[in-house]
Amino acid sequence: MNLTETNKRIAIACGWTVIKESCSDRIGRFLAGYSPTDKENWVQIPNYHGDLNAMHEAEGTLKGESWCAYVRLLGEYTQEFKGLCYSTAAQRAEAFLRTIGQWEEGK
Repeated sequence: MNLTETNKRIAIACGWTVIKESCSDRIGRFLAGYSPTDKENWVQIPNYHGDLNAMHEAEGTLKGESWCAYVRLLGEYTQEFKGLCYSTAAQRAEAFLRTIGQWEEGK
């Protein structure tokens, strides 16, 4: 999946709404929408694929068996039991989407 689609799908899973591509003279093209906590202000969605802090927020939405499946995937990616400690934001983004059934190969 491309980075834009990855970030959009994670944002939707985290409760973001009305996500669309926007453009700014200062920062160029980006995805924006309404955050789960602010449905009145249009803001840029986080760069989940490239930001560990953003992925930490997304990880907070996983509970129970979903959390366990997510941690197992990260262990497979890093080849270590400590996968959650050593995985990159990109690895976490893919594992998150695979865990919730939103990952698509080759897209």
